[in-house]
Amino acid sequence: MKPIYFPEPFRIKAVETASAKMKYILVSVIMLLSVFVLFACEFGNNRNADPICRNNLPPNRIATGSTHSLKIDAEGRLFSWGWNEMGQLGDGTFITRYSPVHIKQGILFSFVSAATNSSFAIDVDGNLWAWGLNHSGQLGNGDTSFGCNYPMHIMPGTLFSYVRTANCHTLAIDIYGNLFSWGSNNAGQLGDGTDIQRSHPMRIKQGTQFLAVGAGLFYSLAIDIDGNLWTWGRSRGIELSEHGFYVGVNFYTPVHIAQGTSFYSVSVKDGHNLAIDIGGNLWAWGFNREGQVGDGTGLQRYSPVRIEFVN
Repeated sequence: MKPIYFPEPFRIKAVETASAKMKYILVSVIMLLSVFVLFACEFGNNRNADPICRNNLPPNRIATGSTHSLKIDAEGRLFSWGWNEMGQLGDGTFITRYSPVHIKQGILFSFVSAATNSSFAIDVDGNLWAWGLNHSGQLGNGDTSFGCNYPMHIMPGTLFSYVRTANCHTLAIDIYGNLFSWGSNNAGQLGDGTDIQRSHPMRIKQGTQFLAVGAGLFYSLAIDIDGNLWTWGRSRGIELSEHGFYVGVNFYTPVHIAQGTSFYSVSVKDGHNLAIDIGGNLWAWGFNREGQVGDGTGLQRYSPVRIEFVN
């Protein structure tokens, strides 16, 4: 197991005055304990880690697809509503719902993710559930049938902490930081070194532990426990940055980008991306015609640029 990595802002820094020093010590100790609990829960040697402990990870309790929504309430109950022709609501029907319905009753959840017509959720015990459209194997249940209108348990025996899905492929991280991918792979977006579609979760980038992932249209992003940012899949010279303007070139294995900066959070949306470094700075790149990068230019950005905020 790799040593626990504590980012620079978490380390105690020397200050001039005693009062300021005490403040920094207290804040640093609290943050160190928080990070220790997170990593101990996430990457500890106990496979049956306390689910309450794992819930100290940042939760994702709401998610939206193109025409449906998911929400976990304060008690851990899962609700869905919206269009349901592909079974993406998971209520056992194909009926559109105009108000929230409680699904998978009797199980409490901690994390949700949604794509155009498919849905995923992780319960408080770390079990991964999937439902909705499955034409590319994106549900991970071993086939490419039309889909399923109720939650299916994916990869029983493996406990997960994080999941992200795009239209046709899915990424998930287990409680040890292992990264899995499945679904469509025509552009290498699964990162397994091939362009073969997978209907079962496949572990990728073995030997590296991950904290967060993002799934876009034909490409993927991930952050490892050292804060390194990785990307793979289709490059339009935008999503896959810092390796030249490779229009239409696919990367079939993860490529390290933005070297020299450590990240802890990433968000992906079909052509432009956001990431936050351990100092709290926001970085963005990708399509920018409508100003979605936020750098004030409207120019496409082929590598991450730091976004400045004006008071």
